[in-house]
Amino acid sequence: MFLIKVLRIILNKLRKQKIDFFLPYKYSKIKEYYGKYCLDIGSGTGRFSKYLKKMGHRVRSIDVVDKSEVDLKTTVFDGKFIPFGNKMFDTSILMFVLHHTDNVKELLKECVRVTKKRIIIGEDVMECFVDRILGNIHLGTSPWSRSKNGFNTDEGWQLLFCQNNLKLLETITISRCEYPVYPVQRKIYVLEIQ
Repeated sequence: MFLIKVLRIILNKLRKQKIDFFLPYKYSKIKEYYGKYCLDIGSGTGRFSKYLKKMGHRVRSIDVVDKSEVDLKTTVFDGKFIPFGNKMFDTSILMFVLHHTDNVKELLKECVRVTKKRIIIGEDVMECFVDRILGNIHLGTSPWSRSKNGFNTDEGWQLLFCQNNLKLLETITISRCEYPVYPVQRKIYVLEIQ
């Protein structure tokens, strides 16, 4: 309990600093995969949506709650049905979102429905006992949903993508040292719709 309280204080201080530790991974390392019109699903604070807009992309942001800290509109949705038409976006982006939902499969199917070309997913990857412990602490300190079924192994994520006819184009591994407060294994998957 003490560890959770300490971690919550540290995470809240970092959130207030408005630092996005993964921006180099979320954009520059895979920028050629982002299409002109992007849907940021689970946009959270909105900082990444704003960055994408600054880089010349058209962006729509959606989340289950509006916690935006930027001057972009967030569409609130139920976490299941994405309120946009079929094949409306070049790219859908879910950066560290799926582990916060109990309906991963349904949400992924909706992403496929609204996306023309690619889906980019950043996720925590539970590869060892320590990852699972830290993941549970993270969910306990998160201001978003606290799913018990959202975490997966790398193999589990890749199987889920395959089951949804998504072709894995590239995987970026994020070093555990990149965010030492929460040093779990993380990956970004670039997927193409078949």
